[in-house]
Amino acid sequence: MVYQKVIFTEKECKEIIGYIKQYENFLVTPKDSLIENTRTVFYEDTESHWVKKYNVWDIPIDENTKWFYDKIYTWFSDTTGVKLDRDSYFNTPNAAHKLHEYTVGDKFDLHIDKSRGNLDRIWNLGIQLNSNYTGGDYICYDEKNQPIYLSKEVGNVVAYNSDTLHEVTEILSGIRYSLVIKVHTWELLVKNKKSLL
Repeated sequence: MVYQKVIFTEKECKEIIGYIKQYENFLVTPKDSLIENTRTVFYEDTESHWVKKYNVWDIPIDENTKWFYDKIYTWFSDTTGVKLDRDSYFNTPNAAHKLHEYTVGDKFDLHIDKSRGNLDRIWNLGIQLNSNYTGGDYICYDEKNQPIYLSKEVGNVVAYNSDTLHEVTEILSGIRYSLVIKVHTWELLVKNKKSLL
């Protein structure tokens, strides 16, 4: 199941993009995995292979950014019924999520996010931050392998299970910005059951 809804204004999205001026850009993977003289990564294991190419910023959860994290987490819980221990997570040192910038030629090939090394990742959330680009289609695939094209409307948020196949097609013109949020099993709000014995 893929959920999506516009909950952010264009002004709010511009403010989120603006955070890239405050936080450091970094390589999404080690340099030794990059194809020479590019930002392109080729990944292969026994199950799959894919290529990804984009710029990334860690946007921490702090006093400046908590407003939009709280808004998307609230929407997610209200929409899916999945309850998160947001207060605990927001107070975790170095809590942050990724702001992606895709320029012409950038893409992220078909893949799933729940894989070796990420088995505790259970939901993907995202914010569509702009729409003034071509290409860059964000596509999820259902259990019958049918494509679900996610809306490019500014302020659209999405949520889907981390074992859902998805991709971002190549950018043909302009720059695509999005924020990606990973939800892990340890973020779930679990009530302690007390024994009666």
